Amino acid sequence: MNPFEDVMKGWEKMALDIGREFPGIVNQLIPLRGGLMRMLSKASPPDLVMYEFLNLGILSPLMTWAVQNNIPELLEKKPLKAEEIGAKLEGRADFVAPAMNLLAMNGIFQIDAGGAYSNSVLSKRLLPKETANWAGAVSFMNSAVYHELWNDAIIGNPYKGNFYNKLEEDGGAAADFYQAMDGVAATVADAMKNKYPFSGGTKVCDVGAAGGLILEAALKENASLNGIWFDKKDQQEAAENYFEKQKLKERVSFTAGDFFKKVPESCDFYLLAHVLHNWGDENGAKILSNIHKASEAGAKVLVIEKILPDDPGEYSLARFQDVQMRVLTGEGKERTAKEWEKLFVSAGYRTEKNIPLYTTDSIMELVKL
Repeated sequence: MNPFEDVMKGWEKMALDIGREFPGIVNQLIPLRGGLMRMLSKASPPDLVMYEFLNLGILSPLMTWAVQNNIPELLEKKPLKAEEIGAKLEGRADFVAPAMNLLAMNGIFQIDAGGAYSNSVLSKRLLPKETANWAGAVSFMNSAVYHELWNDAIIGNPYKGNFYNKLEEDGGAAADFYQAMDGVAATVADAMKNKYPFSGGTKVCDVGAAGGLILEAALKENASLNGIWFDKKDQQEAAENYFEKQKLKERVSFTAGDFFKKVPESCDFYLLAHVLHNWGDENGAKILSNIHKASEAGAKVLVIEKILPDDPGEYSLARFQDVQMRVLTGEGKERTAKEWEKLFVSAGYRTEKNIPLYTTDSIMELVKL
């Protein structure tokens, strides 16, 4: 490991530690970063700014190329020059250097003075061994299903069906999507460390649990908790295998079902992590109402979502997510704090606490009205 890499790993650890301890600082840095970007754009010739914006779209397919050719894994073994990478790949060898240079210019990979490429802090997030793995998201966002949904939205015919049924039309895209969701969940689980005490109860139900990473984090931090994994039947086996590997299976019961019909009863805590933003207000209220019916008076619902700023001009990562949800699901969306509260009240809840996370999500603790 070279000294520069040592320094970068130190910076990464420090940034994560600061984010975990002081998420509010990170959440302020995001709009500040956006403001600086806008200021620099205004100080540059507009045609050059437009040229750059248009060409930023190249990065997404290039990252897919890198993932599909296992380049992060190759570079994890040792730094390689362009011709060495090209010798291991099928296709145009002359494409490797320009592609890698463009990715390295944007911090995805790094290049030394001798022309050898190695993994950067960002490209390490594309390694399969990383828990917070973004390889699935990169591949999904360049899948035929994803582009079809975007093309339909652009021509004014947005998808109106069930997004999850649409995914099943392309098994590869579905696998990439669920891997992407596990990567996001792993990041949120890390951000939640020491942020919510789960005091006053012993049973937590993860509604729409998917891979179960957030439920896993809650159980590992709270030895007195037992969990219920609740999601679709087709994800249950993978979840059971995962909890077995984590040596937590004896503390989890697995229930497959449909949260539009009913959810497990009498839990002290109900987790809804990145679930409600998939649905419009009517369906979102239906999910919350089913939890309301199934739970006792003192039960808490923990909604983990991004909150749109009230100022439409304020830079926010939630704006990217808002557009994505509207395109992919046809009805899903991000919401402002007022819009979230309106949804909660419609299902018989109010927000008791709002705990910010460094992912720019919030844990909104709900109690019954």
